Amino acid sequence: MIVKLINSNWIKEEVSYRHDLPDKKLSADILVNGLYAPLIVEENIKNRKYLLIDGHRRFQSLKSLGIKKINCKIEPATDELQRGLKRLRLHFRTKKATGYELERLILYLTERDMSTQDIAREIGVTRFTIEKHLKSKDVPVHLKAEAEKNKVGKDNITKLYSIDVIPARLKSRLLADCLDKVIRQREVEAIMKTSKAPLFSRLPVSLMNSALNESIKHAKFNKQDAETIVYLQACRDKRLVVLPEVHEFGSSYFISELQGLVNQCYPWLTLKFTNTDRRTINNLLRELISAVNTVYWKDFPNGSRSETKDPFSNG
Repeated sequence: MIVKLINSNWIKEEVSYRHDLPDKKLSADILVNGLYAPLIVEENIKNRKYLLIDGHRRFQSLKSLGIKKINCKIEPATDELQRGLKRLRLHFRTKKATGYELERLILYLTERDMSTQDIAREIGVTRFTIEKHLKSKDVPVHLKAEAEKNKVGKDNITKLYSIDVIPARLKSRLLADCLDKVIRQREVEAIMKTSKAPLFSRLPVSLMNSALNESIKHAKFNKQDAETIVYLQACRDKRLVVLPEVHEFGSSYFISELQGLVNQCYPWLTLKFTNTDRRTINNLLRELISAVNTVYWKDFPNGSRSETKDPFSNG
């Protein structure tokens, strides 16, 4: 294999499977440290040009820096299909290409009548590995282009787009949040699990939205969640609960949780409670009132209730 300096004007980029996105960091590194590895090219004997096989980003950076002479490894000429396979093989080995670039390279080969099995055999990977990179082929090109530009993982966009039970408008909102990196891998996994729940597809759109928002909220673990866990444990300690910030948190959290239960008491739900359900709830309320030690049955609107009498007993 020959290594020599080649005029940048003689190097041709054959396929645009890699986007010409600016890479200022790479350009700065080349400017300071030089080219860390030669580009790989094939010599085109007919027109004395060279076809670029590997080093697309480096080539773009070198051109942007105005460098005319580039160090290249020159390999024997092959045909279009072999060059595509060579590029794909290099990227699987070096793991430099993104998922979007690998998809474009594989599609480049399948469009030239190569099966995924043939590609896998030539590259030395499984057919499943090749087909995994084609799962997003039905995702609209403009959506993938925006995701690639924003450096959003291809898997996240593909998974969200493939959820059939989510209505289009709601899915568009989720995809937009994904492109803005508001939703990441953990949230996408939570959304997928929620959408597979048996009753999810029967919910009205507004409740679907609420369910998905809850799943996204529970998928995240932020500073506030961490503080809540610590404060709840502090509330269990007699020495710490005297601290103003601890007992203020405890009372606020307690009231908030009770309010959450009240908000769940939909008439169409509570009317379905059986007498056994109601008796259990009544006993729990008695325990709660006793534990709080500041509220009595007489404080309730219908104050004639006795603290000892079970309203659901036959007596």
